[in-house]
Amino acid sequence: MVHESLVLNPTGEPMIIFAKSIGIADSNLAEVRAVKEAMMIFAVSSSNDDHKLAIESDSGNVVKWIQSPVEAPWRMRKRLIQIERMKEKLGDWEIHHIKREANQRTDSLAKEGVQLQSDMLRVFN
Repeated sequence: MVHESLVLNPTGEPMIIFAKSIGIADSNLAEVRAVKEAMMIFAVSSSNDDHKLAIESDSGNVVKWIQSPVEAPWRMRKRLIQIERMKEKLGDWEIHHIKREANQRTDSLAKEGVQLQSDMLRVFN
């Protein structure tokens, strides 16, 4: 399975695109890992001082678990605790649930990612 994310600037243009092979996993685990990775990349980027991190996920479960980790299954808790620590350091961030159909950019990236032989990270100016 591949998890993928797209980090956009305030005008909706891509800043960072990444895809990473995570082996065999369910879609919720892949989405939690993608959120964690996006937060880590944003935390060390030069944009984190003057921009808000806005995360969109097509998994209602993941949005709920990130907003309220006590509702998550035990197998997700370790990653969600790590995300909780990052949320405190990031300051201004938000996460929203979007329908899968509205998530076309990331969906096409996921389809590309299935073909990946190695991890991918693209950073745009």
